[in-house]
Parts: sequence; C-alpha cells; structure tokens
Amino acid sequence: MKKELGSRGVTTIQYWRTYEQLERYARHGQHLEAWQRFNRAVGTEGAVGVFHETYLVEPGRSESIYVNMPRVYLAKAGSHEPVGRGSHRSRERLGADRAPN
Repeated sequence: MKKELGSRGVTTIQYWRTYEQLERYARHGQHLEAWQRFNRAVGTEGAVGVFHETYLVEPGRSESIYVNMPRVYLAKAGSHEPVGRGSHRSRERLGADRAPN
C-alpha cells in the first residue's frame, strides 16, 4: 500500500495479487466497518469525495520503464526487468502480437 498527500487530499494505492483477495478485504472486517461509519457520518452530502479504480492486469501484460528512478507503483508491486538488447520495443516486451488470454 502506498499513501500520498497532494493538493486534493490523500491518495492510497493498493496492489492485490488476486481480485478475490481484494473482494474479500472490501466486504469484511475493518474496511466494511469504515465504509459503514463513513456512510452514516457523511453519506451523500458532498463534503467529502471518494473514488476508487480497479484494474485487472494479466500476468506479463504490463510494463513500467524507469531510468535513474527508484522502483515505485507497478514496478514495486510486480517484477522489474531491465530493458536490454533485443527488447527495445514495448510491443515485443509485452507480447502485444499475441491474442489476449
């Protein structure tokens, strides 16, 4: 999990190994209790905005390129492979010529 403070508030980024793990977390325990408290306290009055985005990424179908940078975001959550000879095109590295699973 990564938290950032910006001009519009706090951003939390989470990476999950499976959608099922994310769903289990969202529907139980502290997360569910927090949402219930939020909805009772704030509801739809508009004082606080919340959004979430969910991306399902197939293994081997994403890339992050970093030059002189620490590993963050997707590279920190997944594998980090150096770009070398014979792999200079994103299409080749991602196998974009093959059909999606």
